[in-house]
Amino acid sequence: MTRADIPTRNFSEGSERLGIYIHIPFCKKKCGYCDFCSFPVDSINPRENNAIESYIAKLFGQIKALSEICKNKVVDTIYFGGGTPTILKNDMLERVLDTVLGAYNVVSEAEITVECNPGTVDSGYLLRLRKSGFNRLSIGAQSLNDNELKRLGRIHTAEEFIATFGYARKAGFENISADLMFGIPGQTDESFAYSIEKMCSLSPEHISAYGLIIEDGTPFADQVKDPIKFGLPTEDTSARMYGNLVGLLAKNGYAQYEISNFSKPGYESKHNLRYWHGGEYLGVGLSAHSYLFNRRFGATRDLNKYLSCNFENFCRDGIDGYLKSPIFDPNDIEYIDDHDKAAECIMLGMRLDEGICFENFRKKYGIDFFDFIDCDKKTLDDYISRGYLEIKDGRIRFTTEGFYVSNYILADMLTFDV
Repeated sequence: MTRADIPTRNFSEGSERLGIYIHIPFCKKKCGYCDFCSFPVDSINPRENNAIESYIAKLFGQIKALSEICKNKVVDTIYFGGGTPTILKNDMLERVLDTVLGAYNVVSEAEITVECNPGTVDSGYLLRLRKSGFNRLSIGAQSLNDNELKRLGRIHTAEEFIATFGYARKAGFENISADLMFGIPGQTDESFAYSIEKMCSLSPEHISAYGLIIEDGTPFADQVKDPIKFGLPTEDTSARMYGNLVGLLAKNGYAQYEISNFSKPGYESKHNLRYWHGGEYLGVGLSAHSYLFNRRFGATRDLNKYLSCNFENFCRDGIDGYLKSPIFDPNDIEYIDDHDKAAECIMLGMRLDEGICFENFRKKYGIDFFDFIDCDKKTLDDYISRGYLEIKDGRIRFTTEGFYVSNYILADMLTFDV
């Protein structure tokens, strides 16, 4: 079955909506900063279970088995992340998408995204992706400065990213997102501004921009014994880069709708908005996380454990049976009660430029916003006077400066792990 074979489906307004995330944990090369669950293909012994083919076959089984649990839900976003999904051959990705389209109630206008690395695709590959039903492409540029790309360990050059972007347009992708990164070793205000302006000249519909975080267990963590010697920008420089980013993107027609995300009007990521609005999503594959039936859970990062799981047996008993499968640690399964839902509404909702509407919060959770949070009015007034928070028109939201230190402020506002 292909995307064109899916009939137009009509669902009632009251149908429960669901997003599906599919994790492809393979890549051509592991970047020095990467903490995601991914395996360079060269590191996989082809004699060991033919790992990639075995993984895709297991995905088919998991997708089909879970469809019975989610049969009353309507899927309106599908997101392929990684790793690098485009490390797979075209037919593999097509077959996974076709399996989802055939097993779930997918709306005809569903947003279907695939992450792409410029070093793994050509024009023919992208043309097949578009024809098979993918309608949104997220390209990992990170920088348009070759020296910075080398420092990050990326496999592509700035020129290759630009070529990939052109291939995507010719293939018919009218909704393209691109990633940028700041705080890169050796990066300056000027080099970051160049990447932003060069990216804007290509006119993608969406731009995501993230500050580099040195995660424990990554090669970068071992190398950064001396941040200055390693070339990391100072915290003040990174904060200034973030402020310049917001200003330059606004100047070029990109509205900030979330801490790290900017778009042209109408091109906000529907899948990511589901996370921030507290909607349900189903994660499929290694390390994938889900929020379903008031439960939050994440799968193992152990490839062999995942490959050995018989999903059909566990899914016969519904969500509780599924959560007994060996890919889940019982201690990591969270049951989200009303208090947690309200706290998550604040934690996730405050990531958005729109912030939190006091009246909507009170109606939904039965408690006043200021009675729920932990910090007192004096503390809030201090954050407001320092230019981090703004209360206006019945809403509370972060300013640009507040977004940069939002985790610190949210930890002050909530008895919750942010």
